[in-house]
Order: sequence, then C-alpha cells, then structure tokens
Amino acid sequence: MLLVELVDQLGLAIPTVRRLIVSEADAEEVLQDVLVAVAETVSAFRGDARFTTWLVTVARNKAISHLRRVRATEPLDEDAVGDAQRMSSVIATRATIDDALSRLPAEYSQPVRLRDLQALGYEQIARQLDLNVNTAKSRVARGRAMVAAQLGERP
Repeated sequence: MLLVELVDQLGLAIPTVRRLIVSEADAEEVLQDVLVAVAETVSAFRGDARFTTWLVTVARNKAISHLRRVRATEPLDEDAVGDAQRMSSVIATRATIDDALSRLPAEYSQPVRLRDLQALGYEQIARQLDLNVNTAKSRVARGRAMVAAQLGERP
C-alpha cells in the first residue's frame, strides 16, 4: 500500500474516534495515537480482513483505551459534588433502575437482580432459578439490555 493511500485511509478513523470521544482535544490526541499505532503495526497486517476494517478496529480500541485511562485518573471535583448531592444521585439511580427492572418480565428481572444487586455468580443464579448456566448468562445479558433500552428512552 502506498503512503498516499495509507494517509487517505486514515481519514476513516476520524468518525470512529469522534463517535466515542466528545472533547476535540482528546479526539485529536486519540487520532495521533491511531496514526502511531498504524505506523508501528502496519507491517503485521496480514490481509485476512479489509484494511479499513483493521483500521477502524485500531481506532475504536485506541478510543476505548483513552476513555478507560481518563475515567481511572479523572479526579472527582469535591466542590462541584457534595456528599448530599452524591447520595441523592445514588438513590435516584437505584430507584430508576428498580423501576426499570420492575417493568421487565420476571424471567429477565430475577437474574439481573440476583447478579447485579445481590452479586451472585452465574452458577448460583442457575441453581437458584433452576436454569442452565448459559441460560442464566443470556437472561442477565438480555435483562441488562432491556433495562438499558428503557433508560435510554428517558429524557
């Protein structure tokens, strides 16, 4: 692949990064990381998939890594968020989730409650609900997705 073609293809990474990174400065930083990663690893590209697929995957992974790094190191602004405000936020979130769970069919709400609220393992959930372990895992995943869909509908 010629250098000019490579640079043209790198433009495909921009929308991928911008979907995940809101800050303009952070997006530019991630795009630079993508450029460096592609330059360092392009020789390892085997051609099993299209180059654009590989590039978008590199861009998405770099953006996710950036978000994880920022989340882990971002300090909590104690002046902006007081104890009472933090507590009311936790209570409101719990009440919202409880409300969303109550609207799910029991076959999905029970496994989610056992997993996420009671912190039971999948094997314990399967035993308690008389299910196969894989069925318990899929019901937790589907239940979580249903809760997420409900919460996404809220303003």
